[in-house]
Amino acid sequence: MKYALVAIKNPDTGEVRAYASAVNETLSFEDIAKQASAETTVTQTDVEAVVRATLDIAKRELLKGREIRIGQLGTLYPTFSGEGAEEAKKFVPSMIKRVNVRFRPSGELKAELTKAKFEISPTKKLIKAAVKDMKDLVQDAIDTGDDDDTPTP
Repeated sequence: MKYALVAIKNPDTGEVRAYASAVNETLSFEDIAKQASAETTVTQTDVEAVVRATLDIAKRELLKGREIRIGQLGTLYPTFSGEGAEEAKKFVPSMIKRVNVRFRPSGELKAELTKAKFEISPTKKLIKAAVKDMKDLVQDAIDTGDDDDTPTP
């Protein structure tokens, strides 16, 4: 999994620390269908048709308030946020302001995620810093008159 470093300031102490932030690369629906086709005996078009139908069904069922278990991946489920009522009898559905869909990974997926390998993503900021460091090293070598790779005492 790729990550970038971001500086986040603690609002209480003012201390700035570097944290990893996931760099998400997008895999298209068609790319997934191609891979599924390559790993099975069905065509990419067949994979796309079945997955599109499955997604349509999942959306329809989520809109009914049902949880959708997606095999070894996990579960999609609807949640609400909104206003509260002083008493249950005073609650009206218009107090629900937003419906979200959340994802809960399966135990199997959680276990696999603990084995993830991490690598830093070459962000523009990181590349610029590396180039600057290289320029500084070259300039230092020029300034000291070094013409080989042996360090000077």
